[in-house]
Formats: sequence, C-alpha cells, structure tokens
Amino acid sequence: MNYRFLLLSILASITLAAMEDSQQQLSPGFSNGRCNKFLSLKALAARQVLKTYEYLEDIDFLKVSLSAESITLLRLEWIKLRWLDKTFYKGYHEGKAFHEAAYFGLADTIPFLYEEGGCLFHDWPNESNQTPLFRAVSQGHLETTRALLNLRIHPNPDKHDNLDHTPLYYAARAKNKEMVQLLLDHGAQVHLMHDIASIRTPFQAIEKTLPENCYHDDKDRKEIIAILKKAELEQRK
Repeated sequence: MNYRFLLLSILASITLAAMEDSQQQLSPGFSNGRCNKFLSLKALAARQVLKTYEYLEDIDFLKVSLSAESITLLRLEWIKLRWLDKTFYKGYHEGKAFHEAAYFGLADTIPFLYEEGGCLFHDWPNESNQTPLFRAVSQGHLETTRALLNLRIHPNPDKHDNLDHTPLYYAARAKNKEMVQLLLDHGAQVHLMHDIASIRTPFQAIEKTLPENCYHDDKDRKEIIAILKKAELEQRK
C-alpha cells in the first residue's frame, strides 16, 4: 500500500467515523429520503476505503477508529466490489466469497452473491469439507445461516465435514438453541450417520459437554436435549 492509498484510507475512515457521529444525532423526524441519501454517502465513503485494501482481513486495521457497524459495512462492500469486478473471485475463489460472507456474518451478502451468478458455489466445501453453512453455524451467525437456508436451492444441512460432523452437531455443541431449531426446521436430521464406525450425532455433542465445562447454564443444555428428542420422534414417524 503506497502513501497515497494510505492517505485515502485515513480520510475515508475519518469520513465514516464523522458520519457515524452525525447519524447518532439524527432527529426522529429525519425523512426516509434524507436517510437513504445519508446511507448512500456512507457506502461511497466505504468504497473509497476498500480501494486501498487487497485482502478482506486488512479491514481489521480500522477497528480502532470505526464502529462494528462500519466494519460490517466495509466487509460487505468489499466482497460485493471484488465479486462484481469478475477477476478476484474465480473457480474455487467464487466459493470462498460465500465462506467469507458466512464467517463474518454478512447475511445481506448471501442473496447478492447467489443472484449475481454464485448459485453454483453457495454449497462449495473448503479443504475441511465444510461448506459456508458450517462457517455461519460455527460462528453463531443466526441470520446468515437463515439467509443460506432460505436460498432457492438451499445448502445441504446434513453434509458431513472431515471430522464426520454436521452443522447441527456444531450448533448443539455450542448450545445455541435458536441455531439448533433453525437447522431442524430446514430438515436437518438428528441421528444421521455418515460413517458407522464413527458415530457422531448432535446428542453426543450436547450430552458429552458437562455443565461445568461450558459458559451456559445447564438449563440451556437440557432444553436443547428436549428439542432434539422431540425432533427425533417426529423424524421417525
């Protein structure tokens, strides 16, 4: 990054920070038209920042001066710009765009990528045989997981990774009740086994995690077990 790009980055960061301060001071009567214009200016400032960064991870350097909301906006715009220029994401990298969006919880980016030609890559596995759905579930991004599952051709909720785990396994292990229920609502199977010699089900994930070894109450653990048992009965009908 040369000094010119660095200066542009700093100026754009200051602009974003100033706009955030102004946004917090907006009166309740601020019109929708003015709000939309304000957000458009904010997105324009975001794009000026993005032109200076080659990798998505570079945006993390701006965390010291920008809010989490702006960092999310920058990540979202970065992926969109790189996708539209048709040069950065190619082949495997087109799947990588979904992985990055899933990992950082950029729910709004998922339908954009899908509609802009990424319909063949939303279920693309990485080297660990994990799809973007795994990344969103493992990071606890509920809305991003919902965005993936709501695609016209939704990803397979029962896919196994190299450890023979499913997304539902990771949701149960994390004791994320909302995530467990969301996956079940989209057809995830409770006792699906990929390798008979290596049985790893969501029940094992939750039952082997003792209350004293986790950050959540035992109540959460019991509620998830109840949710899984109910789903199991329904799936065996």
